[in-house]
Amino acid sequence: MNHEELIKELAKALCRIADALPQAELQVFLYPTNNIRQLVVTLYTQIVKFVQRAATWYGEGKAKHFVTAFTRPYNLRFKDLVEEITETSGKIDRLALSMAMAELRVIRIELQEARIEQRSTHNVTLEVRKTLEGCTPF
Repeated sequence: MNHEELIKELAKALCRIADALPQAELQVFLYPTNNIRQLVVTLYTQIVKFVQRAATWYGEGKAKHFVTAFTRPYNLRFKDLVEEITETSGKIDRLALSMAMAELRVIRIELQEARIEQRSTHNVTLEVRKTLEGCTPF
């Protein structure tokens, strides 16, 4: 991979990271559990490592870039961290989705219980009306 392609791959990785951060922040806001928080901490740690590696690479001169393009290409230098970041981001999304499904299930059960209670109350009301209709006024 040449210098130009490496820069393109780094730019793509940074864009993916930039997309993952707001999503992770939203998930931790919506579902502030220890599991989500720990995954977000892991995500930030991985991002910092990636940025450190990228900064080190950018700080090297052109001659070193030329040499490392062959000795330590993108796949060896950055791909592992990008994959870890992608995996952790996916874990956060999947955990938040599972929590949302559980929350939805609880709401559905509560709604079913409320409907049963409403029907029961309605039936009692109908019986009271029938009883009152059969009574003679004083």
